[in-house]
Amino acid sequence: MGAPELSPPERKQWTNPVEFFLTLVAFAVGLGNVWRFPYLCFKNGGGAFLIPYTFMLIFIGAPVFYLELTLGQFTSAGPLVVWRVNPLLRGIGYASLATNCFLALYYNVLIAYCFYYLIASFQLVVPWSTCGNWWNTPLCTDQRTLANLSRIDLDLMKKDYRIRYIEVWKEACTQVFYALSCCSGGLIAMSSFNNFNNNVYRDTISICLVTWFTSIFGGFAIFTVLGPGLAFVVFPEGLSMMPFAPLWCVLFFLMMCTLGFGSEFSIMETIMASIIDEFKTYLNTPKKIIIFRFCISLVFFLLGLSMVTRGGLYILNIIDQYLGGFPWLIIGVVELFCIAWVYGVENFCDDIALMIGENRRPGVKRIKNYTIKYIC
Repeated sequence: MGAPELSPPERKQWTNPVEFFLTLVAFAVGLGNVWRFPYLCFKNGGGAFLIPYTFMLIFIGAPVFYLELTLGQFTSAGPLVVWRVNPLLRGIGYASLATNCFLALYYNVLIAYCFYYLIASFQLVVPWSTCGNWWNTPLCTDQRTLANLSRIDLDLMKKDYRIRYIEVWKEACTQVFYALSCCSGGLIAMSSFNNFNNNVYRDTISICLVTWFTSIFGGFAIFTVLGPGLAFVVFPEGLSMMPFAPLWCVLFFLMMCTLGFGSEFSIMETIMASIIDEFKTYLNTPKKIIIFRFCISLVFFLLGLSMVTRGGLYILNIIDQYLGGFPWLIIGVVELFCIAWVYGVENFCDDIALMIGENRRPGVKRIKNYTIKYIC
C-alpha cells in the first residue's frame, strides 16, 4: 500500500466577531496614527489637512476597506490565492506581499526603538529632560513649562490655503491607505478567517471611526509640544515636563510597543498566511507550518539587523519615504479597476448579496461611482 496522501489542515476561523474586530483595530490603528499623521497634518496646513483627510477617508478609504474585507471573507483565501480568478491579476497579490515584507522590517526597527526608550524611562530623571548628555547639541535648551498648549488653537484655526494643491490631497489619500492598511493584503488575509455570513459592513464603519478619532487625538498631542518632530522627540519632550515624568514616559512607550506589536503580528500573519495558502500542498502538516513560521520569523529578524547598524537609519528613511502608503495607492487603483472591469461590479454585488444575506448593491455601486471612476 502506498503512503496516505496528506491533506492541508482545515482553515481556522475567528471564535467570534469581537475577536476579528479587535484584530482589525490592532492592525489598522498603529504607529502611523500617533506618529505619521500628526507630521503630515502640521506639514500640510494644520487643521486644514483634516478636510482632505476626512474626505478621502469617507469616499475612498472606507469603500476600499469594505471591498477588501468582502473579498477575503467571500473567498476564504489569502491575498495571493484570491486573485487566481484571473492569471492577469495575480501580480496584485505579489505586490501586496512585497510591500508587507518591507513594512514588517520597518516595524521591527520602530518597535526596537520603543523598547530602548521604554527601558531608558525607568529612571528618576529621564535622559531627554536635561541638556547634560553626551548626545545633546549645542542648541539644546531646558524647557520647564507647557506654554505651547495654546498651539492647538493656533495650528487648527490658522488660515492656510495649502489644501488648494494637489500634493496635499495626494498625501491625504496615501495616509488614509496607510492608516487603514488598505491594499496591503492584510485585510484580505484577516477577513479570510471570518464566518461566511459575518457583517463586514458594520466592521468597516467601526474601524474607520476608530482610525479617524485615533489620528485626531494623536494630532492634538503633537501640536501641544510643537510641530512635526517624531514620536521619539516630541512626545518624550512633552512628557518630561509633566509631574512624575518617568511614569508617563513608561506608559507612553509601553503603549507604543503594544501598538507596534499589534501591527507587526498582523503583518507577519498576512505574509505567512499568504505563502501557506499558496503552497498548501507542501505545507500540509502542523509541524511543517510551525517550522515554516519559525524560519520566516528568523529571516526577518536577521534582515532587520541591517537597520540598526551605522547606516541603518538611511535604509529606514528610504523605506519610510517610498513605502509610506503610495505603493498601496497604486495597488488600490489596479485592484479597483480589475474588480470593476475585469471581474465585473455586478458579479461582485451578487457575491456580497449571497454572502451577507441582504442586498448591498447600493453600497457597492457607490464604490464604482465615487471611488473607481474618481481614481481612474
